[in-house]
Amino acid sequence: MPGWRYAFALSKDAVKAATPPGTVRLVEHKKRPLKDHDRPPHTRSTTPSPELDLAKFPIPTSDPSDPLNWARWRKLSCLCTLCNYAFVCSFASASLAPALAIWNASFPYDPRGMKDLSRFTALNVLLLGLGNIVFVPLANVFGKRIVLVLSVLTLFIATVCGTRDFGLGMYENVLVIRIFQGLGSSVSETVGPAVVGDMFFVQERGGWMVGLLLGNWE
Repeated sequence: MPGWRYAFALSKDAVKAATPPGTVRLVEHKKRPLKDHDRPPHTRSTTPSPELDLAKFPIPTSDPSDPLNWARWRKLSCLCTLCNYAFVCSFASASLAPALAIWNASFPYDPRGMKDLSRFTALNVLLLGLGNIVFVPLANVFGKRIVLVLSVLTLFIATVCGTRDFGLGMYENVLVIRIFQGLGSSVSETVGPAVVGDMFFVQERGGWMVGLLLGNWE
């Protein structure tokens, strides 16, 4: 990254021409003659008229396996799957909170204070964030699909194990399950949006990201 000395050494013209990293030019001004029937009667001529041309970025490859080249139904199927996964992760993370108040009534043999019970949510949210430190680099190296599959399996197995008693005590069992649920839900916040970026062009991502955000909204 350029240092302060380099930044202050730039001329005014260089500063005006510079763009932030990641900037993509989507609109190109092209001079192309309009047909006469598209012009008002008093301006019909062959004089070129500026038009706007919307560029596609990133540029898709010729490989049919490139997500940018997928059929629309395949993209929508993948997006619906991601939305469902995001909804399940959000629901699993927040659904236990209303039940904390009745823990002592439901399990009188293992009473707990609200400080202990709040760990069910706190540790779940903590692992939901920390899991990305492990899963995002793995997704960059081995691919997003295998990481998403492993995350879904982790969430599924942890949730199913919630119906069994492993002899650790009711509180400890639920606490361990909540930790692994948070770990399995973590990539829904990072890898999911990255998949949307792989399937759609830059000018399309904002609209399709709304569906993924609605999946996270309860």
